Amino acid sequence: MKVNKKSLFIIVFILLTSNIVYSAIINHTPILETRAGRVLKFKANVMDIDSSGLMSLYVKTDFSSDYIVYKMERNGNVFEYDYDVPTDAKFLYYYLKYENGSKTEFGSYNQPFSVK
Repeated sequence: MKVNKKSLFIIVFILLTSNIVYSAIINHTPILETRAGRVLKFKANVMDIDSSGLMSLYVKTDFSSDYIVYKMERNGNVFEYDYDVPTDAKFLYYYLKYENGSKTEFGSYNQPFSVK
């Protein structure tokens, strides 16, 4: 079977862009401030074709070096988690990860959101 360069380019283009077109989109308003000892409500909406994935919340404080992973509760396409802010925390760092065959992140390990 002989494939010309134009057809090969079209096939490669479709394969590369299909992941972008069909990947999930996380809609979340970043949290910028809270108070120590309070409950911080994390909420994110996911737009996904399949909508059967799982959302995880990754959180660490200014005095910890590792993220702790929390499974967010699902209500339709909305994911929520109530996080108890430690009384001695000055900053929280967090990001979200949605997994449904592929991974979609809002923020990242190296570029988390910062909450004062």
